[in-house]
Amino acid sequence: MVKKREWQHHSVVKPLDNLEVMTARFYDHTYTKHYHDGYALALILEGAETYLWNHKRHTAPKGSVIVINPAEIHNGHALDRKQGWKYFVMYPHLSLVKKSLADMGMNPDRLPWFPETVIKNAGIGKKILEFMKANEDQEPSLAMEILFLELFSLLIQGHAEFSTRGGHPDHGGFGKVKRVTDKIYSLYDTPLTLESLAKEEGVSSFSLLRLFKKHKGVTPYLMLTSLRINKAKSCLRSNHSFADTAFMCGYSDQSHMTKQFKKWIGITPGEYQRSNRKNYPNTKK
Repeated sequence: MVKKREWQHHSVVKPLDNLEVMTARFYDHTYTKHYHDGYALALILEGAETYLWNHKRHTAPKGSVIVINPAEIHNGHALDRKQGWKYFVMYPHLSLVKKSLADMGMNPDRLPWFPETVIKNAGIGKKILEFMKANEDQEPSLAMEILFLELFSLLIQGHAEFSTRGGHPDHGGFGKVKRVTDKIYSLYDTPLTLESLAKEEGVSSFSLLRLFKKHKGVTPYLMLTSLRINKAKSCLRSNHSFADTAFMCGYSDQSHMTKQFKKWIGITPGEYQRSNRKNYPNTKK
C-alpha cells in the first residue's frame, strides 16, 4: 500500500469550546489568502512554512511558533516543496480566549494582539507539543483545560500587547459597514454583489470596499467566504450530505464548495466530515 504523500488529521477538543486542532503534512498544498474569525496558533514540527502576513513574507522553520491574529489575511505553503512542512495548529475561538483571560484575572474585553507572527520560544513550543500529545492520547478534560491555560499564559506574558488597536470607529462609515455586515450574515446563502450592497447604502462600490477594509480589515468577499466555510463545517459535523451542505451555504455547486474548502481549511469536505466522525469527546475519567 502506497503511503499518502500529504495528509492531515483534524479533531475537536470539546471541553475547550470545541477547539479545532489539526496535525498535517504538506508538500505541494498551498493555502490561498484567507483569515480566521479567531486566532491561529501553530508549531512547526518538520520542514518550514512560508507565508505572506502584514504585506511581508515570513518563514517559520522547525521548532518555531506561528501566531495569526483574528481577521489577519495570510496564505501559506512549503518553503521547499521537496522537504514540505509538518505542523500542529489550533484555532481558539474568541469566546475561549475571553474565558481564559477571565480565568487569569484579566479583562476579557481587552483581547490580546500579537505583533510577531513567527515566535521562537522553546518553552511555548514545548507546551504546544505537550498539548498536542495529550490530545492524541485522549487525556481527560481537566488535563486539556490546564494545558491550554498554561500555554495561553506563556503566550500572553511574553508576546502579547493590549493596546486599543484602531481606537473608536468613525461613525461616518461605521454604520454603513455594520449594516452591510449584518446583511452578509443574514444572506450568506444567496448571491450577493458589491454593487447591490453599495447601492443600498448610497455609496459607490469602491467607497464601500474602502470603508469595509478600514473598519473590518477584510473585504466583504473574504467575510462572506469565511462565513460560508464556517457554516459548511457546522453542516458537515451534523452529517449533512455534501450536496445539501453546498446548497444551504450558498455555493453554486458541490465542486465550488470543495475547491474553496480545500483552499481555506487544507482538507476536503469529505476528509473533514470523516475526521469529525472519529473525534473523541475528551471526557475520559
